[in-house]
Amino acid sequence: MTSPREFTSEPFDFLHGGILCVEAKATRAGALGLIEFHLEGSEDKTYWVELHSGSVSRGQRVEVPCQDRVATWGRIRLRALDGGARVSLRRFPEGSE
Repeated sequence: MTSPREFTSEPFDFLHGGILCVEAKATRAGALGLIEFHLEGSEDKTYWVELHSGSVSRGQRVEVPCQDRVATWGRIRLRALDGGARVSLRRFPEGSE
């Protein structure tokens, strides 16, 4: 197996929470498409705390809702062990309580 590929997103405004969607897709025949994901939060973009983590395999998709006011800032970290991923984030708008 080749070494894992890692990706960390730029910090984004996450004051009101949102829904993280991660879908694994295989990039070559016979690949498992395994992806580890972590949603992290911070108040000031210097110290990050894990809010949620998990993994998905080829063809799987997971949606992770995050409560309102979890953290001011958020970021996504991915570790691709055997494939690629499609990631999206829907942030809740202000006043969506």
